[in-house]
Amino acid sequence: MKTLIATALLAVISLTSFAKPVSQEVITEAFEAVKAYYPEANSIQYSHSSSEDQEVFFYVSYTTNLSDMYFDEGEPVFLPITRSCEQEVVYLVDLKKVLYTQEHICF
Repeated sequence: MKTLIATALLAVISLTSFAKPVSQEVITEAFEAVKAYYPEANSIQYSHSSSEDQEVFFYVSYTTNLSDMYFDEGEPVFLPITRSCEQEVVYLVDLKKVLYTQEHICF
């Protein structure tokens, strides 16, 4: 039983020691792809990467400008509204694509 546990522990240690650390080149490539995908972004912050540099996650903050309309004495009045939004995205290294990981949150 002890040898089975020791063998399993050795296998786990061996697998984790062969995993490559996240490379700065991949993070930079992913950052540039996200920046091109979100030209209106106010900020793009690196979140984390998966092992073997397959996925790189970022938080993107941006603002959207909308307008609301109401009527005052029969005349339409347009009210500009600026909303701040956040979106988590993932860059898939092999496919070189940016994808959403969740719905955006605006406040």
